[in-house]
Amino acid sequence: MVEVLSGSLIKKIKIKISQLKQTIMKIKFLVCAIIMFTCTSGIFAQADMRETVGMIKKNLTDSKEKIKNYEWIETTTTFYKGEQKSVKQTQCYYSVDGKLTKVETGGSAQAKAPA
Repeated sequence: MVEVLSGSLIKKIKIKISQLKQTIMKIKFLVCAIIMFTCTSGIFAQADMRETVGMIKKNLTDSKEKIKNYEWIETTTTFYKGEQKSVKQTQCYYSVDGKLTKVETGGSAQAKAPA
């Protein structure tokens, strides 16, 4: 049995099909926009990361240069079984060739042996 569709019913079906096509186009547009955003944000993140790494490297280099202008006293205290055995003091600085130099100062002392 074949049913005959009325003109108004056919018109409604065509409208629904048109609406579905528009919805599909909107979904395709949103998917494309999301993909583009994801790709470009990754590129920008890489650029930011490169910039950050560059800044860290520069700061490290600057710090290495600045520390060469400092000197300090290093104190090493040796304990054995809770008893202080020795105290050693050295003056530390970076020499002209960039190597760490330690010079023993007069502040070094051996602990006295128990009497």
